[in-house]
Amino acid sequence: MDRRSLLTLGAALAAGTLLPGCSQGGDPRLDVSSPSAASATATPVIAHGLLDFAGTFLHGVAPQGTNAICSPWSIAMVLSMLREGAVGQTGTEIDQLLGGTTPQFGDQLAAGYRSMQSSGRVTAANALWGQQSLAWQQDFLNRLRDGYSAPLTQADFIGNTEQTRLAINDWVAKQTENKIRDLLEPGLIKTETRLVAVNALHFAAPWEVPLTEVGPLPFYQLSGESTSVPTLSGGGFWPWLSRNGWQGTALPCQGRDFALVVVKAQHQETTKVVPGSLFADVLTAKPAQVAAQLPAWKFTFKDRLDDLLKALGLRRAFDPALADLSGMTTAEQLYLGFVVHQAVIEVNAWGIEAAAATAGAVVAGAGMADPHQLVLDHWFSYALMHVPTRTPLFVGQVGDPTKTS
Repeated sequence: MDRRSLLTLGAALAAGTLLPGCSQGGDPRLDVSSPSAASATATPVIAHGLLDFAGTFLHGVAPQGTNAICSPWSIAMVLSMLREGAVGQTGTEIDQLLGGTTPQFGDQLAAGYRSMQSSGRVTAANALWGQQSLAWQQDFLNRLRDGYSAPLTQADFIGNTEQTRLAINDWVAKQTENKIRDLLEPGLIKTETRLVAVNALHFAAPWEVPLTEVGPLPFYQLSGESTSVPTLSGGGFWPWLSRNGWQGTALPCQGRDFALVVVKAQHQETTKVVPGSLFADVLTAKPAQVAAQLPAWKFTFKDRLDDLLKALGLRRAFDPALADLSGMTTAEQLYLGFVVHQAVIEVNAWGIEAAAATAGAVVAGAGMADPHQLVLDHWFSYALMHVPTRTPLFVGQVGDPTKTS
């Protein structure tokens, strides 16, 4: 199948920029119906850490009942790259946020990606731009080159600020098939910038069996209002979980290496927070006959994550007086200037953002038990998961399918 015949499911990018501190001193390319032994053991620790990080992050970017899409995997990748140059308490804060330590965390991210890569559905790349003629620590450069496939690209942030910004954006657009075109907005890169680390992630796949378009049906918001939205239905022998006020299933993509996990509260007015681990619990739940109804949706998210990361405990890295990034260079005192993230997703009858009808739904055959019903007609959460490693590539929330951002 020509990959261009599919719209991209999503692209997620996170970029961290380092700025000189107030005091002087010194600033690609990353099947399974059931997990194989090799795949299942490739990233057992990272999966749990990423799930916890995904849940925490999702609640930070999206109040309950609102729309959201983000890639915890992409964000974690960039923070892990920056962690390779962080020292002391600055590095410890990143470790605590991600739930892992360097260099093991980065190695596990890479191992997880290698496990996903064979499906042909996902591609990812890392890149690193650093100020030319600055004395970067060779161990740091070697680690990013060998562990993250991100060799240093010499850049002139001081003399050619705008040209460098455009070059980074062009790289991002190429890696994401033009789904993310302007990650770094004008003015974001400054003459004080010394280093930018970037991850780009792209995924596209049809459903294992196409879903059915059933026309517009009501979708209820937390306010009690309802809107008429394009609605899809389908079913099959899918994982089913009904526990502690939550219900969920997983819609398999073609090849079954990836699945879209959807989870809803049984009571629309619930104030409970969806735990990140619930996505993995649904994915590994006992299969049953499931009939699902869900809206089609298309969301875009873009924001700077500085304040959220600080609220989650990443404070020293952003503080010019306290940040210790001497593992990168001792030529200048560096600190983290910003982290920006953008993601897009489209879910429709054919697949996860598919333009060519190649995916769908399975209807329970005669003689089967009555299927479990999952009607997603009010806010619900979702996660695009790599099945063998239980890795959440994208997580989000649907509160109003009529909105796109």
